Amino acid sequence: MALKKAIIDSIDSIGAYPDIDYVDLRDKIARSINRQYMRSCDILGSGFDDSILDNHRLLSRDNICVGNGASELISLIFRLDIFNKVRVLSPLYSEHIRSSRIGGKGPIISPMKDIYGSDDRVYLSFEDMDLSRDPREAIVVCNPGAPDARLRNLDFLVDHCRTYGKYLIIDESFMDFCEGYSYNSGFKYDYDKIIIIKSLTKIYGMPGLRLGYMMARNESIVEKVRSIQEPWSVNSLAQAGAMAVLEDLDFLEKTRKSYKKEREYLMDELSRMSAIDIHKSDTAYILCSLNDRSKYDTAHDLKMDMVREKSILIRDASSFEGLTPRHFRLAIKSHDLNEVLVDSLRQIL
Repeated sequence: MALKKAIIDSIDSIGAYPDIDYVDLRDKIARSINRQYMRSCDILGSGFDDSILDNHRLLSRDNICVGNGASELISLIFRLDIFNKVRVLSPLYSEHIRSSRIGGKGPIISPMKDIYGSDDRVYLSFEDMDLSRDPREAIVVCNPGAPDARLRNLDFLVDHCRTYGKYLIIDESFMDFCEGYSYNSGFKYDYDKIIIIKSLTKIYGMPGLRLGYMMARNESIVEKVRSIQEPWSVNSLAQAGAMAVLEDLDFLEKTRKSYKKEREYLMDELSRMSAIDIHKSDTAYILCSLNDRSKYDTAHDLKMDMVREKSILIRDASSFEGLTPRHFRLAIKSHDLNEVLVDSLRQIL
């Protein structure tokens, strides 16, 4: 595997400080975004090739800040003085709420409202959301949703932020698992106040290396984040690993196809279990909830029995804003492991 080889080959690099500006890595990320997202959207037209990127680079290293996982970048963004309050669209990753509180910016919590289009896509609705017109308010959304796993079209939300001059922070940590990634990503919008947060550790299966990045078309936002970031937050082995995996766009496509197949398998099997309700998923996990036919009152109780009796850990999702003690999340794995999960749930439930 390219990742392991790159780390092994770079082991001697730990004897020196890593590049404090991450120049090569930021260049590589910008180029990867341009190739992966812009090609899929056909923004560059039918005559796309690498020479076009050399002459007309859509993003550069100046649009990218790397960090010690997405969590570090979330923390840094909420320390900025470019907005003074935060509205989060729930449910979402709890670190956004925690960091906005630490930064003294709220948050205001607004439950998401969805509209389902005739094309089977999910669109955000503003009905009953009572969004303000305050340009000093930043809106935060996870796409796909964490933990509800739905991929949403954000056109209406982007239009709202553009109209009132608001910042829009989009956490796309699980976007690369989604089939419709290019048409739903914030990368497609030409708006200077969009900030996109991405995790590299999830799609490439390297959480121990801790690596993420943020993108902003407004280079001054990136400069502000980098100015308050601790030096050398990304170590040399993480940089080497990322440089290697970002070369392999075929890996991403193969991974998306594999997850689609396993997602359909798990959704089908879980839908046959009368004690749980499942939510449609577009990414690498499935949100479920215990219903009235379940012998368990809470997901915590189910989790503990799964650990004790099956040595399987599921995610109790009750800590997510907007969910209940009966919600839990299941990670999609290889087919063999998914079969074990299904059999174990059947026996436990």
